[in-house]
Amino acid sequence: MIKKFDETFIRKRVYDYNKCKHLIIYISLVIFSLTFDIVTKNIFTNQYFTLIEDILSISSARNYGGVMGSLHGYNAFLTNASFLVLCFLIYVYFWRYNKTYSFTIGMGIALGAGMGNLADRIFLGYVRDFVRIDCLPSLGSPIFNMADLLLTIGVIIMLYYFMFVAIRIPYQEVRNAKIEDEQKNLGKSENKTEKSENNIGKSENKTEKSENKTKIE
Repeated sequence: MIKKFDETFIRKRVYDYNKCKHLIIYISLVIFSLTFDIVTKNIFTNQYFTLIEDILSISSARNYGGVMGSLHGYNAFLTNASFLVLCFLIYVYFWRYNKTYSFTIGMGIALGAGMGNLADRIFLGYVRDFVRIDCLPSLGSPIFNMADLLLTIGVIIMLYYFMFVAIRIPYQEVRNAKIEDEQKNLGKSENKTEKSENNIGKSENKTEKSENKTKIE
């Protein structure tokens, strides 16, 4: 029983430690992504200069659409959709039992970046973009901000997680569940054995008492 208690206690402590560690990483990345996006937007608003000739430049612009100017004029729809997606991301993170580093990092970066653009839409009515790709004139020289870049990175990491990591987790969960069931069954059998031993001891004590009474008489 002591061994079983020690194993259960250690497993619980390890799980609590991992849960706390992933939560700290998640919150830190959300804060970093949001802060980095806001700071860069404030620095490069109303700034215009070339970074790499005919390739990349800083060109402040107001984006009333989606990523890289898509869905122009649908700011209200994009605001509501962004809010719902961010709520879903928060739910998925806390709902997921077995968290990995790729899952936590991808979710944290994507959430912080999404919050940065959502804040612009709510408080300004548009998103502040400033990085222009001049080498793609056929695509209209797309313009974006750091939130778009971080969001893309976060989505790529999450795609890697769901395609290559998450498919292995259900098998691990089944294996862990079987181990827990076996430990529970073992504990129940040990309790039954102890109870039967206690009952045997009580019956032996009663027998001894009755024999002692018979001797006295």
